[in-house]
Amino acid sequence: MFIAYFDESWDQTQKKILVIAGIMGLWEQWDKIEWRWRELLDKYNIAYYRANEAEGAYGQFEKPPYRTHGVPLTAEQFKLLQKVKDEFFNILTFGRISGAAVGVPIHIFNQVADTPQKQAQFGNTPYYICGHTLMLSMLTALRTMRAKDLMVFRFDRQNDFYAEMEKVHAHLQLSACEFHSQVGSICFEDKRKYLPLQVADTLAYECRKHLEKLIIDPAALPRPELKRLMDEGKIFQISLCEKTFLEAYLTNYVPPII
Repeated sequence: MFIAYFDESWDQTQKKILVIAGIMGLWEQWDKIEWRWRELLDKYNIAYYRANEAEGAYGQFEKPPYRTHGVPLTAEQFKLLQKVKDEFFNILTFGRISGAAVGVPIHIFNQVADTPQKQAQFGNTPYYICGHTLMLSMLTALRTMRAKDLMVFRFDRQNDFYAEMEKVHAHLQLSACEFHSQVGSICFEDKRKYLPLQVADTLAYECRKHLEKLIIDPAALPRPELKRLMDEGKIFQISLCEKTFLEAYLTNYVPPII
């Protein structure tokens, strides 16, 4: 059985871009990832790991030795935070897991979803199109691998999007969907407690940083971390939803209301 974990990453204002990343692997591969991740949590005395918290030195890192309250970060603290980020990131390169990411520029989404009816077709959120596209990408990758296993979908628990992803999942299970025989269950877990979702968070963060730059500069190069994943074949898709794709989705690919 393959398990795919999904998490989202917004820009700071949630007005530029939304990215959802998914990372998939067999159960036994995830078991290898989890114990390494747990070792690092214990090593650095943190309850969970989120890439943006490590980058900004807040949340789990808003305490000594990572930062001192009311005092600018020292060179030693910058170095320590970079070491933490590198070690967690390295785990994405272990085992036979691979991922993908889909982003949607918010201004383009708003241009296309410019009426209440169109907004409803998108589930009233750009999360819907990203989640649906990414689930299809994962199932397509499974088919390309000639694997006949079921795929289980596990998302970060977001109450605002729970119902919409349930609709997408129900649509994928219909006999009319070419992938229906490999569509397993869907569930929503707390990222702070569910370690593989923290792995997905790390991928989502790196992909969002890259796609955010691409909106401004289509020739922008990926950060070294993301380039490493690309070079090692750990990412099989990373893309932005263009306006033409969103328009075609409204016409052809919107799941029926279940």
